[in-house]
Amino acid sequence: TVRDLELLESVWTVTTDWQMQWSEWKTGQFEDLDVGDMENTASLFSKKIVKLGREIKRWPVWERIRD
Repeated sequence: TVRDLELLESVWTVTTDWQMQWSEWKTGQFEDLDVGDMENTASLFSKKIVKLGREIKRWPVWERIRD
């Protein structure tokens, strides 16, 4: 269905955004890391994943991104 495709696109978007953010953190200078900002960003990603889970909880991919 169209809704399933939209949800799948959301999964890919969240995954790609997280990978880009993680790459930035792990390749940057340690002294430049802002722990508060990292926590806020991780919290926003977590909220997005939980929200997606309401509709795709039975999809195996949801369990992978949640973990």
